[in-house]
Formats: sequence, C-alpha cells, structure tokens
Amino acid sequence: MDLTVRKPSAQVSVKRPVGRPKKEMDIESRVRREIANHRERQRVKSINIGIQALRQMLRSDDSNTISKSAVLFRCADYILTLEKQLAKHVEENVLLKIISAQHYETQTDK
Repeated sequence: MDLTVRKPSAQVSVKRPVGRPKKEMDIESRVRREIANHRERQRVKSINIGIQALRQMLRSDDSNTISKSAVLFRCADYILTLEKQLAKHVEENVLLKIISAQHYETQTDK
C-alpha cells in the first residue's frame, strides 16, 4: 500500500474564451494596445502644446528652460496677481464713481 501524498501541480492553466483562437485574441489585444498608445501619445502631445503656449506667455528669459510644473506654478501665480490687480482696479473704479456722483450732486445744487 502506497501512502505517499502527492502535491498538486504548481501549474495554473489559463483558459481562453471558448470559440476564439489564441492567435486571433493576440491580434485583437495588440490592436487595442496600439489604439490606447496612440490616444496616450495624442494626449501628451496636446498637454505639451498647452505648456508651450503658457511658456510663451511668461515674461521671463528662462521660460524655455523651466520644467512643465514650474510653468504651471508660475502661471498660477501670475493669474493670482492679475486677480488681485483686477480687484484693486474694481475698488478704485467704485470709489471714483462715488466721488464723481458726489461732485455732480454738488455742481447741480449750486
């Protein structure tokens, strides 16, 4: 009587979908991968074009040598600066309108 315990095989079989030859599946996988790679290249190209456009808007001598992240940080900083300037100008405009209205009222009262 043989009482040896046999371990199950370490091989794991991968089952393919029934009715689809392996070669055909490989071609489909390759085509899907190529399409995904193409989309990713287009996405990266679009981002790089946008970064380059932002670089050109920066008023700096080293704008062509700085990293993409530095370009984005500088642009964000520039936008914040412009927003502060806009708020300041809006406030000045409101004050000027008030002064102008007061001046007009004093002129009409005479």
